[in-house]
Amino acid sequence: MLNKKFIKLPALALLFCLLIAQVYLPTPVLAQQSLARVEYGLLEKMTEELNREFIAGSISANDVAELALSKVDQVQTVLQNFIRDKELQCQDNFFVTTCFDDLRLKRRQVQEVLKRINVEAKSFLRKARAAKLDAKIESKNAKEENSEEK
Repeated sequence: MLNKKFIKLPALALLFCLLIAQVYLPTPVLAQQSLARVEYGLLEKMTEELNREFIAGSISANDVAELALSKVDQVQTVLQNFIRDKELQCQDNFFVTTCFDDLRLKRRQVQEVLKRINVEAKSFLRKARAAKLDAKIESKNAKEENSEEK
């Protein structure tokens, strides 16, 4: 008879502890993950729009290049905020390493698009500045040749 009472007591204690933990734990992990998904969804949507707007080879004017750089900066800021928030959430997870690996993969995917657009825009601006400088030098040389001929 005593054995049955001792067996029931630990089971009840365990059940009681689980009930207390359920009530007093902060926001459930699933709710935190759904919040992160919404943020990542926004980030993913912004990245896709940026990728569609500035497809490879589409930057052909200074205004477009500057617009691309400003939008890349905006998405980069959203990415940094997402990473910071998600890193804090990952520390609360049991599988911390898996969470950080997923986060690195998401960061890499977004930064791949941002880097492509950033490099293309800066390259176009650099070429435009070089062409402007070359034109200025040529006009200066032409003026010098005209003054020497007279």
